[in-house]
Amino acid sequence: MSPPLYRDPDVVDFYLRPYDSDVRRENKLTLRSSRNSRMYEPGVYIDKVSPTPLLMIVGSRDTMTPTDIALTASSVLSNPSGSN
Repeated sequence: MSPPLYRDPDVVDFYLRPYDSDVRRENKLTLRSSRNSRMYEPGVYIDKVSPTPLLMIVGSRDTMTPTDIALTASSVLSNPSGSN
């Protein structure tokens, strides 16, 4: 087995758990999905969301998007002028 792209144990468990569905799914990494994952920068676009309302659900133990980063994004949305 090749090394996982995401190494957090919770994420690895999520992707390796049995899949309950009649839909066929391949758990594989493509070159395109690897590149897209490395380019994932949602913070670049956060200022383009305002003034559209956005519900953000921020987990206190999220290992993929740390809480402080999500809360910073939320504060940018609530104060789009940038003057926290």
